[in-house]
Amino acid sequence: MNILIAVFVLVAVVRLGHSVETYSSDQSSASVEEHSSSNDSTDSSEKDESVSVEEHSSSNDSSDSSEEDEIDYEDTIISAESIPDCGNDTNMNATTRMAAYSLHIVLRVDLANGQVKNGNGTEAKNFSSASDMSLLTYDCGLEQSAFNISKMCRNESNLNFFNVGSNSAFYAGKIGDVNQVIHELIYGWWNTSMQGFPLSKATPTASDSGMIPFLQMANANTTKIGCAYSECNSGRDGCDDSSSSIVLVCSYGTAHIQPNTPIYTEGRPCDTCNNTCAYRSLCNRTMPELECH
Repeated sequence: MNILIAVFVLVAVVRLGHSVETYSSDQSSASVEEHSSSNDSTDSSEKDESVSVEEHSSSNDSSDSSEEDEIDYEDTIISAESIPDCGNDTNMNATTRMAAYSLHIVLRVDLANGQVKNGNGTEAKNFSSASDMSLLTYDCGLEQSAFNISKMCRNESNLNFFNVGSNSAFYAGKIGDVNQVIHELIYGWWNTSMQGFPLSKATPTASDSGMIPFLQMANANTTKIGCAYSECNSGRDGCDDSSSSIVLVCSYGTAHIQPNTPIYTEGRPCDTCNNTCAYRSLCNRTMPELECH
């Protein structure tokens, strides 16, 4: 199947009549944080073999900076070959894997280039750019772990630094395009960066537990990701068949985040990895075919 289509992973769908909750977990436990996505909607694609990541403006306003003005984005293709065929043991397929993986890549590129809001309020500035943000690779084992968590269909509330390693989100409402739901839930995790007070030197404290979903997505030492979802409460008596709920889980392997430890090293993108730089932003430690892009 060699179908090339344009998938715009930078915008999430805002749906009426549903609730979305996020939580973080290591294995079977989960914690929940209610939120509403502030991203605009866009038409999703059919089946994608690759995704175009173009120069863009993120949903968070960028701050003025001479360093940021020098950043040179280039059109880059995230190829389907970047994602392994993990089989049919979970609900994921090539399209949904690409939806989850490519959005993580785009958001980490934004962060590496200082384009992500740090804290809440109109006076909030952006995070500093990152010199060591890692390129993620997709991992089938982590996908299976994520699927095992999602099948529990848990909806709990307990964000804490002793319970990390995976992000989870609960979506309730009419489910149309699963890819759009995946985008919305991932944006919900990412937007916890705008909760609470700004982080100093990209370093969380024990009081920043509300930002754990973002911290897990944004940690420079994280190099792997695997995502899966399960449909819960579907087909209940008296309910519209199109009304259901989804639990999405993305697992990141080793839990790197902890209080008083920076999530990345501040500096110009790729300063710590020289010639192994992907998308001019991410340190490529695992995919040599993307080096020097």
